[in-house]
Amino acid sequence: MHNTKTILIIAILCSVVAVNSFAQSWVNDNLLFNTADRGIQFYGGGEKIIGTAAWGIQFQTSNSTPRMTLLNNGYLGIGTVTPAEKLTLSGGKFRIEDPGNAYSNYLYSFAAISNYRSGLVMESNASVNFGLTGPDNVASVFRWLSINNATIDYSTNNNELMRLQKDGKLGLGVAPTATLHVFVPGSSSVVNGMNLDVQSFGNTANAFASHYFRIRDIGGNSTAFIVKGSGYVGINTANPDAYLTVKGDIHAKEVRVDMSVPGPDYVFEKDYKLLPLSELSLFLAKNKHLPEVPSATEMEKDGINVGDMNMTLLKKVEELTLYVIQQQEEMKKMMTEMELQKQEIQKLKSNR
Repeated sequence: MHNTKTILIIAILCSVVAVNSFAQSWVNDNLLFNTADRGIQFYGGGEKIIGTAAWGIQFQTSNSTPRMTLLNNGYLGIGTVTPAEKLTLSGGKFRIEDPGNAYSNYLYSFAAISNYRSGLVMESNASVNFGLTGPDNVASVFRWLSINNATIDYSTNNNELMRLQKDGKLGLGVAPTATLHVFVPGSSSVVNGMNLDVQSFGNTANAFASHYFRIRDIGGNSTAFIVKGSGYVGINTANPDAYLTVKGDIHAKEVRVDMSVPGPDYVFEKDYKLLPLSELSLFLAKNKHLPEVPSATEMEKDGINVGDMNMTLLKKVEELTLYVIQQQEEMKKMMTEMELQKQEIQKLKSNR
């Protein structure tokens, strides 16, 4: 009976202690059991680690300023007590630093079901890769390199396809030596000392018409070459008014022009009415240019159509040929008549 009473008294005392432990806070050196939110607080020198309500953990510094919070859902916040993701950083910068010049830090994003790296990959050479790298280390990534040369390059399958250097030079398939440097295996193309831009503006309805491809001279920023969305090409002009507009000289070995008017061989047909020289003389005296040929004023204002003008000039040459033949026949006729007259005169002299 005595043992039973003893056991009962011990049980009652333990119950009281247990109740008090969940209803009060007590301090033992640098350890605080805080029953208000079922947590434990470690503190010393102003720094604290507090078990927060709902079984989270919070790290504080002096003046009870929260520095890092781990919620019961596993979300970790640095500089915030309400992290919205697995890791939330607020009010500061994220930095990984190597001792000395080791450059051995890495930051990867891995797919959980494989060892593929996806999204953001920060390599030890201070490059930043966006994209996907497989377990065989074959990469298809966009890389932003920032060691010394501050170069941005685009690579796939470990092959560099495009590079933008800190001096503004862009290379496609090659390290650029010009503002735009394009290299295709077996050939090369360099645009040196020129600006190159492709532009469109306006809405969808006129987008194609407003596209253009242009090369500009850096010195005067003038247009050296332009291809409009309409198909018009301008050389040394930004406003071509035909499929090829050249403001300047053209040096060519040969130029072939398709005809828009028939050739003037009809001039040699028997029924062709050649303008009499007397009428031609009157026309020239009045107009100061050949029939069917534009005046000097018209040519200076509107220019000339080379194909049509060549055919007009050929027609005038053929008409001139007919005039020469006509004059030759008349001269021959006159010579014959003069010979007959000469013979008649000789006969008259012989009969005297």
